[in-house]
Amino acid sequence: MESIDAYIAKRAKRADSLTASTKRARQIAANTREAVGHLNSAVKKPFVPSVTSVKKADFDFKRMASPAAKDRVTAVQQSGLVRQSMAGAAGDTSHSTQQQHKFDLKASLGRKLNYKPYVGRLEAPSTTTTTSFASSLTTHALRHPSNTKGLSVAAGRDNRRKDIASNRASKRKDGQMLRRGIPI
Repeated sequence: MESIDAYIAKRAKRADSLTASTKRARQIAANTREAVGHLNSAVKKPFVPSVTSVKKADFDFKRMASPAAKDRVTAVQQSGLVRQSMAGAAGDTSHSTQQQHKFDLKASLGRKLNYKPYVGRLEAPSTTTTTSFASSLTTHALRHPSNTKGLSVAAGRDNRRKDIASNRASKRKDGQMLRRGIPI
């Protein structure tokens, strides 16, 4: 067995190795706090802005722009791509004084049509082409006789299904006859 002194020495050595990293972190934090304290004590002046009023401010940005920016602006303006509002912002007012385009009737009538107009007499409107509520009701009744007879929906549906099935069969038969070259 070991002696108690050897055991206590090993235990102290192990505790020191475990807490060494925390001791080092505490030392670094203390050094950092001390450095920040020195910086704060050196800079105690409050911030005072250099400009407190814009009364005498110069907002002529065209004069302050670089020559390369001026060249780009003039190139775009010469190509005619600048709208009137943009021309005023760039400082060039030559585009802003343009007159608005007005419609010229004589020039419009002098141009050739891009379609062929109808030539000839127009037919007088007849009474048969006018539709009234009563005539639309009668045509609806003629198209949908099941509604006028008062048949139930189920009976109408069954009749429609039968008609569709017979029509499908006759179409199939007619198609066969056509393929065989037999007249119907």
